[in-house]
Amino acid sequence: MEELRKRLLWPSDDEAERAFTTYKNYLLHVNKGLGGVYGVGRSMVPSIVTEVRSSRKYRAIQRRKLTSAQQDLITKALTIAWAKELQLRIPSAFDPQLLPYLIQGSGHLAYYAVFHGARALFVSAGQAFSASHASALAVLSTWVKDRKLFPAPWSVYCEGGPDRNSMSIDGLPRYATLSGDVHPLGNPSPETVWDSPQMFLGTTRDRQIKERKEVWRKETGRKRVPSAEATRICRDLPATTVFSILWRLRKRSDYIDADTFLEGVDSEMGAQLFNDSIARLVHATMVVFESIIVAYIGYDAYGEAADRFLRKATGPGGEAVQERKIAVLGP
Repeated sequence: MEELRKRLLWPSDDEAERAFTTYKNYLLHVNKGLGGVYGVGRSMVPSIVTEVRSSRKYRAIQRRKLTSAQQDLITKALTIAWAKELQLRIPSAFDPQLLPYLIQGSGHLAYYAVFHGARALFVSAGQAFSASHASALAVLSTWVKDRKLFPAPWSVYCEGGPDRNSMSIDGLPRYATLSGDVHPLGNPSPETVWDSPQMFLGTTRDRQIKERKEVWRKETGRKRVPSAEATRICRDLPATTVFSILWRLRKRSDYIDADTFLEGVDSEMGAQLFNDSIARLVHATMVVFESIIVAYIGYDAYGEAADRFLRKATGPGGEAVQERKIAVLGP
């Protein structure tokens, strides 16, 4: 490791650094919000479990009898999700000086951990969906908007368009306060923990709309999108959620602007904060999913899947699964 560190040069690019700082600050705001609502350290997971179970919608869930094939699908989906989470946490175990070169895949791993966790959730609930990212994200949007099983910040969603002024934010908790004064490059603060996610949802939806307009232009050969067509595009676009944000990070780190997560990393501390924040968001999201999964399939089926994974997986990822298992099932 020491020899590798000596051979690496620190890359730098102003535009990439601004982009990385923007993503990092969004995640830090979410992280601060999670800490403010659910606590930090070991108190977070039990607090989220309690919050999920306190909702009327959760208490109305009916236990489902699974077929062996369904149980196998759930176990496999959870195992993949947990393995991706373990991989996401591995970079933090390396020399901090190497971390800036190891987080380029963080967005990819975070998204796939949540994607496969969602697959397990859907099978548990008997939710129909096709095995595609678009389908999974659309179904998750429906769960956020209509099922009301997810607590904040997963409950928050953005609708409308095509311009930012015609977008609306819903699903904010009653205790959320908005200062109306946040800048993507500004230092995260407790006063802007809800402003920043609101901005992130808005900019993410703006990108989604632009992508759909571009598809329409290519299909029609026309340069200008009529206002009626733009309205239809926005009407048909599912609500933009935290899960849409994770998909955005996955796309941008994979192939749209992958350099952001290498050339744009501002410091070892910046890399550490980014990786820790996205890992914590995945951890918290899986708490929500796993709490609801247990309501549908029972303690034994979930416990067997977790025990099977934990017999093989050790280290940071395994510790996260163990922490959730204890909170969901009891010690």
